[in-house]
Amino acid sequence: MIRQMREMIANGAIGKVQKIDAQYYKGWINPIIHDDEKRASTWRLDPKKGGISRS
Repeated sequence: MIRQMREMIANGAIGKVQKIDAQYYKGWINPIIHDDEKRASTWRLDPKKGGISRS
């Protein structure tokens, strides 16, 4: 996807880029994110414990 976006920007296909918002979940955390019980018990996903950037 990065290569595709780079090409689209270079070709002027999408105009001026003003903001990029991306998410990348490592494999081990993906099943936890979608399970409310496991998510609640994982400190990395608790903004009070892991920091606001983890929300």
